[in-house]
Amino acid sequence: MNIGQRIKLQRKLKKMTQEQLGNAIGVSKMTISKYERNIVDNMGREKVMALSKLLDIPIVEFLESSDEQPNVEKVTPKEFVHEVKKLLGKTTNLTEQQKQHLLHTLEFICNEE
Repeated sequence: MNIGQRIKLQRKLKKMTQEQLGNAIGVSKMTISKYERNIVDNMGREKVMALSKLLDIPIVEFLESSDEQPNVEKVTPKEFVHEVKKLLGKTTNLTEQQKQHLLHTLEFICNEE
């Protein structure tokens, strides 16, 4: 699932129209349609932050490297730390196996060269 499809899915789960979402983040219905069809070159940091917050989509999903993903500005260290802390708060109910898997995945990603 690319980020456009994820935006559309989350918008529908929140029972929002494209117009309502556009009004909430300060863009037109047409711009939301373009986001959902993945045809936007650069959403801009403020729009990404607003979409992330409104639709409960982690910022990292906007930043993942893929030809299908729109380009966005790099996340600042402060924003990255905020997202990591937010995700860590959701780990309290993980099983020991899930915790170990998460740790191994993070170690792998951090040690990639």
